[in-house]
Amino acid sequence: RWTKHFFCVSAWNDNGVPEFIDQTANELLYRSDFFAGLGWMMTRDFWQEIGPKWPPGFWDDFIREPAQRKNRSCIRPELSRTGMTNFGQKGASGGLFFNRHLKRIFLNQKPTNFNQLDLSYLLKQKYDSSFLKKVYSIKNASLNEILMKNVEENGQNEFRIEYESMDNFLNIARKIGIMADSKAGVPRTAYLGIISFFLKGNRIFITPSNSTKWNGYDTKWEAPRIVLDGL
Repeated sequence: RWTKHFFCVSAWNDNGVPEFIDQTANELLYRSDFFAGLGWMMTRDFWQEIGPKWPPGFWDDFIREPAQRKNRSCIRPELSRTGMTNFGQKGASGGLFFNRHLKRIFLNQKPTNFNQLDLSYLLKQKYDSSFLKKVYSIKNASLNEILMKNVEENGQNEFRIEYESMDNFLNIARKIGIMADSKAGVPRTAYLGIISFFLKGNRIFITPSNSTKWNGYDTKWEAPRIVLDGL
């Protein structure tokens, strides 16, 4: 059953601003360990499980806790199907974060009937091995290579950048411009520690340095306040 593999479906890509997405990939879906908290649905089984202990506030961070997530995943899109109106500006970091990021989320322009698509590739037993094999077979590039113009011109459209620590990941994320924070140790949009986005016509994966030695998320990972303020 799908409910054994997922606890939610999200219509939101946290890095879904125009410069970090493939605007033609309207059918593309991912597994994600991060609960986005915007434009989502949960399964009935999951609600029956957590409903009795639903908190009076900060329910999004509550759901992100390992005790609730239990290593289950969400489905997220490449192209967001939901956005924020100007009403969302009030309370969103005094409007700063809203203006810099939230209001710039690109909305899908081409309707997609997912009921007509075979989505079985998203099931864990199929997805994980295929995803890891694909990602770790991609050329490893330095951050400078990714940021330089010649990445666009060498004929390859997929690259991988490795990180070995939280500080290393934060440095990469900040210099590229994707969201750098994490919740309960999980970076936004991450799956198995891997963050995927589009840049200058290339698909980029930020990955743990060694997939076989990756031991899961460190719940103590928390971006410094200065990182969040600088988004």
